[in-house]
Amino acid sequence: MVSPLLDALVREIWARYSTLDLDEAAFDEVIAEFERFIDTDQVRLRYLAPIVNLHVAPGISEIELCPTVSIRRLTSAEMTALYGYERDGAMFTRAPISLSAPQFAFVGEFEEPKFSEVAQAPEQVRQDLRLAVLALRSFKPWAVGHLAVQISPVGFYPAVGPMIWGDGSEYIPLDSYDLTADEIGQLQRHAAYVFAGLHRSFEIPLSRLASAAIKVQHTDKLLDASIGLEAILLHGISSEVTYRFALNYASLAARPSDRAARFRTAKEVYKRRCEIVHGEGTSNNAVDQQQADAAVEMLRELLAFFLPEGPNPGFAKEGYWEHVVLSGLPHT
Repeated sequence: MVSPLLDALVREIWARYSTLDLDEAAFDEVIAEFERFIDTDQVRLRYLAPIVNLHVAPGISEIELCPTVSIRRLTSAEMTALYGYERDGAMFTRAPISLSAPQFAFVGEFEEPKFSEVAQAPEQVRQDLRLAVLALRSFKPWAVGHLAVQISPVGFYPAVGPMIWGDGSEYIPLDSYDLTADEIGQLQRHAAYVFAGLHRSFEIPLSRLASAAIKVQHTDKLLDASIGLEAILLHGISSEVTYRFALNYASLAARPSDRAARFRTAKEVYKRRCEIVHGEGTSNNAVDQQQADAAVEMLRELLAFFLPEGPNPGFAKEGYWEHVVLSGLPHT
């Protein structure tokens, strides 16, 4: 009978080199990894979460979002392991997958006690993945998300096998989230704000924008975006909310000549939001789509404006909106 350790060693060598005929240096590397596994109380693990709908310009293999999580193009071996096997250049799947199998994934590494039961991702990993999705969804308006998280050891750790966290059950509608080469730097700067220590008042606007990105019904998208907008435009305000919602949005116009149009846009968005909440008005799919799209772009604009202020956003300060409206000059 073959010992479990020898069986694990052979499998590791074959998976890594596709041959059992190793030179001495390669074999010594695997043995050294096993020695480190014996000597240490911690194991280093790698997570990989395939990203649905993401398409990146050719030639770009990795995008660092923060020091602990990156977007990386999947290797041929990873594609095969995740989705099936290749023959004559064609992919044969193990199970039904989306029309376009994800070619990129969120990746990162972390450490865990060697013999602990890893029932779920550590809090920091879950937070990194949540913020990574928030960064993408708040950067561009297309639906994007990740499938179940694949876990594997970094190196030869025979007591630690592949694992899966989550079931990838969040519904992500078919879409095309395209990133050009020119947008990579912009995304990284945007992600730096999202991963920084943001003020707690950003939680609702960011999470609602992320939720709106994957909603199929226009009314659901409009309600999500409106809640995010209210958290910014009506911060600390409880009266004359429709008027103040529109007025505060208009006051942030780059040019005074744009304020009237911005006021009307915001007023119509909030009016439709109220009709939906109270079951009033006439349902019109085209109008709902128009208002939902407007609300999403309004929220994206406001987040782009305030995120650089990080832990001290202007809208969270007492008297901010009165100052902006009366002076016409935003302050932080």
